[in-house]
Amino acid sequence: PWYGSPIKLQTRYLLKNADAICREAGGSLADVVRSQTVFLDMADLHGSFEVWEESFPGGAPVNLSAEVSGPMPVPGCRILASLAAYIPD
Repeated sequence: PWYGSPIKLQTRYLLKNADAICREAGGSLADVVRSQTVFLDMADLHGSFEVWEESFPGGAPVNLSAEVSGPMPVPGCRILASLAAYIPD
């Protein structure tokens, strides 16, 4: 069994996929300039932001976070995010 933090696991998964999308466009996760995150429980905010800080050593992008009552579109999902990146030509 896995005994880690579900929100940290989901945040790492989300940011890994966001980085892959940015790389396909010729950039990287470092090009993210804005994020919006939605949580089922704001108690997850701290754990999620720990992962954001690891992923953005120069400082995480501007973020707006909110709590919703759910349900999320994917069963077991604890976080949704919308990211915007600026990748120059």
